[in-house]
Amino acid sequence: MSGWSEQPVTIESLQPAQLHDLLRQMLQQFTTTLDLQVVSTALLRALLHLTASSYGTFGEVLHTEDGILYFKPIVMLQAELPDRERSKHDAAQQWNALLDSLCCVFDDVLHTGQLVITAHLQQYLQSGTLLKQPLALCPQPTTHVAPLNAVALPIYHDTTLVGIMSLVGRTDGYTTSLTDLLTPFINTYAAILENARLRDLQQYVIDDLQRTKETLAFVHQEQTALVIDELHELHTSLTAVLKAVNELETQVELPFAGYEPIKTIHQESAHVMTLIKHLVTHLCTKGIKHLDT
Repeated sequence: MSGWSEQPVTIESLQPAQLHDLLRQMLQQFTTTLDLQVVSTALLRALLHLTASSYGTFGEVLHTEDGILYFKPIVMLQAELPDRERSKHDAAQQWNALLDSLCCVFDDVLHTGQLVITAHLQQYLQSGTLLKQPLALCPQPTTHVAPLNAVALPIYHDTTLVGIMSLVGRTDGYTTSLTDLLTPFINTYAAILENARLRDLQQYVIDDLQRTKETLAFVHQEQTALVIDELHELHTSLTAVLKAVNELETQVELPFAGYEPIKTIHQESAHVMTLIKHLVTHLCTKGIKHLDT
């Protein structure tokens, strides 16, 4: 889409085929890169050129855990100007001051869901904005802002406000007929925002499942280690029993009838110890290497 910034075409003269090609490029770039920042930058740069605007922003509308909506910028661009017209320092100051001025405009869009068009940002703020807020509630520019017109458009996916686009500083101003021409761009970008949101949600679910799997594996490992410890204690106890039985057989003379119970104890204890070794070996193959039995 970078080539669009070099073409001598305005949004009013944009032919259906050209519009289709531009939107197709935007969608193709997103499906190829899955990079919302890159696609937003490319589209906004094209719109700055097509509308002859000086500044532009794209951003998401998100909400806090309490359900309060807020605006999160994705990309903010300023049309390139020759160095002789304005120094980089002056341009940065102007841009920062402009963002302060746009604050209440974005806030109006968030709370009303309506399009905002103004011929003079400062007069718009001083008039109280759509919400009739006192001017003190909005950040005041720290430097002088030249009179600039602006438009802020809500971006909807179905009936949900998902983003805001703003354009500032068009020589011929902004009109509702111009915003109608922007509708295909807004609708396409809304679909991309929703796709990006679903992709982020999918990745969150995948990460959460992985964390759950790791947690369960850790719990299982801890439980298995506990079982092995208990088997080790049982193994030690049975070893002591067998030792005592052996000493009993060699040191104490018993009637012939007494040898059979001792023999049974010896055999069954040895069998239990073999079972313990097999069980520990089985547990160790599941990822636990804890004992040398």
